[in-house]
Amino acid sequence: MKKAVRSFYLHARQALLHGTDPILRQRRLRPVPSPSKITNILFIRTDRIGDMVLSTAALRAIKRGFPHARLTVLASLSNAPLLQHDPHVDEVIVWNEGWPGSSLVGFLRRAARLSKIGYDAVIDPLTGNDLQTALIAYLSGAALRIGFPGYGREVFFNRLAAYPDKYRHMADLILETARLLGAESEDRTPLLCLLPAERDWAGGWLKAHSLSRRAVVGIHPGGYYPTQRWLSDYYAQLALTLQQDHGCDVVLIGGPGDHDLIGSILASSGERFVVFESSDLRQTVAVISQLNVLVCNNSGPLHIAAALNVPTLSFMGPTEKSHWMPLGHNHEVLRQDHLECIGCNSGTCTRGDLACMRLIKPEEALGCIIRLLKQET
Repeated sequence: MKKAVRSFYLHARQALLHGTDPILRQRRLRPVPSPSKITNILFIRTDRIGDMVLSTAALRAIKRGFPHARLTVLASLSNAPLLQHDPHVDEVIVWNEGWPGSSLVGFLRRAARLSKIGYDAVIDPLTGNDLQTALIAYLSGAALRIGFPGYGREVFFNRLAAYPDKYRHMADLILETARLLGAESEDRTPLLCLLPAERDWAGGWLKAHSLSRRAVVGIHPGGYYPTQRWLSDYYAQLALTLQQDHGCDVVLIGGPGDHDLIGSILASSGERFVVFESSDLRQTVAVISQLNVLVCNNSGPLHIAAALNVPTLSFMGPTEKSHWMPLGHNHEVLRQDHLECIGCNSGTCTRGDLACMRLIKPEEALGCIIRLLKQET
């Protein structure tokens, strides 16, 4: 029933927005500038951490393709720290007056401030159906507006990327929007910039907690949706085996939203593992950079580790596999590909038993980690 209601809404929205298309075009009747005239570019990435990490290749391509243009990223409060010290980004603006979430008035006021900056081009790489970022792109006043279609989103753009191909990696889809601007690149490698002082701080933190003498395995149990999370009991079993039988140091990693998950692992294991919980994303990135292996779900920290060349083992459930595989080498992914419901993209389990996660056993995960550690030596 919910799917039917949502489908009706999306198709009705599409029809309504296409009806307003002539009005929108009249209001913004500005010629699209030639590439040589583009000097001020806005890139919108107001969603989650993993999306920002996978956008770094496109940002790099844009800066290389338009070295004299000013590149600004409109980011969320949660993902903005990832771009600190990034030499390819000139400015980061945090979009902290969203709608829905606060008020339509606040949304329009924020968008009006953007329109006064004078952007020549704006890119919205979102591949979903949300309207907010498409509307931001339109209200920015940029003459060239690039984005993906999606049940009416297309009316706010004047240069469209092809409808998102579910078989292409998300980094490639994001790079497609940069290509439409005129920034060609085949390099989809995500990169994060950490200062030597940040790495030194993280190394000091590990040493202070006696985590520098053996292989250090980090466990990040969080995930945006419950269906993305491997079971806490399984994480506990795995952590105990790594520490007691294989001589590994284990550190549980998370932000404020992961406190209960980490507490559950500690309670299930009966063991006091070292815990790193921080609301400072830069510190979390720095700690991940010091690991021998990160074990996590298919979430932001997975792509952070990949961008730092840290080997990973991850658990994938309902996520679209071809979109979100970690990029690079030395990554193992466990997924129950045989399940009929796999790749459902649902935040709640349609079966009711979370089989895609429950059927991945700690013993299988342990074998993957041992292989990754052997490749490190």
